[in-house]
Amino acid sequence: MACTFHLRKKGGECRRFPSSDTMAVDTLCQFDESGEIAAHATGKDCVGIVLEAATASTEPLVQILTGESVIEAIGVGVTIAATLVGNHVDIATGNELSLTDTNKDAIVYGWDGITDDRVLLKVKRCAFDSGAAAE
Repeated sequence: MACTFHLRKKGGECRRFPSSDTMAVDTLCQFDESGEIAAHATGKDCVGIVLEAATASTEPLVQILTGESVIEAIGVGVTIAATLVGNHVDIATGNELSLTDTNKDAIVYGWDGITDDRVLLKVKRCAFDSGAAAE
């Protein structure tokens, strides 16, 4: 099941990158071998959240994520409970989470205690440690 990602605290840095992939708004992205962005795959460094729909011929705006960023995943497709807080998860694709911890892409940072398909995450593998130039 596809989920969407949102930065928990608005603000931060955004930047445009050339895209080599078709991505929906609120998809996590990474750099591919040519330096363009593509939908995130597990085990890769995360660039950020795509804020505009992208195709291979566009330069969408991306919300840059750092190790301090807290993101909310909505519609994760698995039941979230308090016992998951502190556990690692994998980002299976740009819009899917897996409760496996093979690559430990993110850590479950919090849960609201009510909504069983939302979770707060901190991405552990970020392409930018301190952000990118603001647009």
